[in-house]
Amino acid sequence: WNRAQELIGLCKLAVMRRPGDHVYTGMHEDLLPGISQRVVMVDAPVLEISSSEIIHRIRQGMSVRYLVQDSVLAYIHQENIYRE
Repeated sequence: WNRAQELIGLCKLAVMRRPGDHVYTGMHEDLLPGISQRVVMVDAPVLEISSSEIIHRIRQGMSVRYLVQDSVLAYIHQENIYRE
């Protein structure tokens, strides 16, 4: 992440687990001191999709509807995010 220390100081991070991942709140504490207090683990239905796949689909002009919220998709299009 760009300016990760600043980011974790500004907000809490919601982290959803992926199948087979073994993540926990303090796993990057050595790289980002204080992150363990800023991470909330979210138990939710798991989608077999990554942010990299979403970015790839946007760049290829493919649909990401139902993979991101409508308001997020509108913002991505409005700000022309992830387009090359």
